[in-house]
Order: sequence, then C-alpha cells, then structure tokens
Amino acid sequence: MTSGQQPSAAIRPAWRSVTTHPDLLAALLVAVVATGLRIAFFPGAPLFLHGDTYQYYRPAADLVAGGTFDLPLKRPPLYPAFMALVSVVTGGNPAHVVAAQHALGVGTALLAFGIGRLTVGRAVGVLAGLASAVASGMLVYEHYLLSEALFAFLLPLGVFLYVVGLRRGGRWWYAGSGLVVALATLTRVHAQVLILVAPVVTLVCCRGWRQELRGTLVATFVAGAVLLPWMARNQAVHGEFTVAGRAGQSLVYRTLVHNPRIRLL
Repeated sequence: MTSGQQPSAAIRPAWRSVTTHPDLLAALLVAVVATGLRIAFFPGAPLFLHGDTYQYYRPAADLVAGGTFDLPLKRPPLYPAFMALVSVVTGGNPAHVVAAQHALGVGTALLAFGIGRLTVGRAVGVLAGLASAVASGMLVYEHYLLSEALFAFLLPLGVFLYVVGLRRGGRWWYAGSGLVVALATLTRVHAQVLILVAPVVTLVCCRGWRQELRGTLVATFVAGAVLLPWMARNQAVHGEFTVAGRAGQSLVYRTLVHNPRIRLL
C-alpha cells in the first residue's frame, strides 16, 4: 500500500462503522446540519449586544484582568466566568465567545437528539435534533453576548444525564445530572425548577420508583452542594441567601410592568 492510499484506507473502516450504526449516523446528520448552518451564519452577522450584556461583560473583563469579580445580585456567576475562560484561552476577542456559543449550539442539537432517542425513539430524536439545529431563535441567541446559549446547552445536558440514569441505573449519572443542573442554575436561576420536577417525573413514569427516587435524591444533594457556597457568598455580600435576585422577582416584574391587562388597586 502506498503512502497516498493510507488516508483512504484509514477512513473507510471509520465510515463503515458510522454507516452500520443508525444512531451514530443520525447524530452525524444532526451535527452536520447544525454546524453547516452556523458556519454560514457566523461570518456574515454582526455581534449582537443587549442591554444586559454589560452586566456580564464587565465582571468577565475584570476577572481576566485579575481584578474583582463584582456581580450584581441579579446575575448568576457562570456566564461571566465562561466569557472570561474563553477570553483567556482565545485572546480576548468577543467574537470568540460567540464562536464558542455556536459550538455549544451544535451540542444542544445533539442533546435534543439524544433525549428524543432515549425517551421515544430514533425518528423522534432526529426530528428533535434537526428542529434544534435549524431553530432561528437558537441561532440568533447564540450570536448574542448573553447567557441563553450556555443555559440552553446545560439544561438539556442535565436532562440527558438524568434520562440515562433512568435507563441504565447507577448513581453517577444522577450525580452528573445534579452537577449540571446546578451549573445551569448558576447560569440562569430558572433551572432550579428541575430539582423540583425530577422527583415528580420519577414517581409518575418509573416502575422501580424506590431506586429512581434514591437516584433523584443523589442529584438533589449534589446540586445543593454546588449551589450552597454561592448562596452563602450572596448572603455575605448582598444580605440575600439566594443564587440570584429573589425568587419570582423577574416574573413578577415582567407581569406587572409589561402586561397591560393587570392593574393594581
């Protein structure tokens, strides 16, 4: 075999393994569609900014510069930390943060496929993955310097690990799910709802509910162990024992201010 034939000889077995595993082929389809769309979109669109961008960017820039990590109570810490990490690794260009978010978007589409595949079947998984891959809202928010793209990746990752735990058993899957849900909560506090919803889903949907309930308790314990130090920090700094803001604060504000049908007497 000549040296010019070696790459082809190496590629053929890998391609054969892909084509003989339908799930792998389906995941590859989702990944190709998601990646191709983002490669086409990334260079032509400007960097999208929002009124909240500065509240994330300033603490990230201060952290990179070796200064304080001064966050307002309303903002959880993980997204500014993510921005700082990408800046340190890639050299500080905000466009690199957006590129990393688009990569997370590909991962989100694959997670949608995985959740659909494990819960319903391959066809539903492919539809879910492709729907996530081509969703315009996902694509646009990945181009913003906002926490949505990171949150959109972490939330289904936590669900995926939990579903794998339900299917295969093993406390490590639940522990991983609890860790990821905690990280999602440290990105956007809305992820806390999974800690409450997961036990209900377990009791309703699972036959071996005792074992699954124990796994859910493991996930809850791990999530609490990750969240409590930051909540204690907010108690010390802001006088509030919470991850960010107050429970329901944003929902109440948006309801009262932006819904013209509601009037207070």
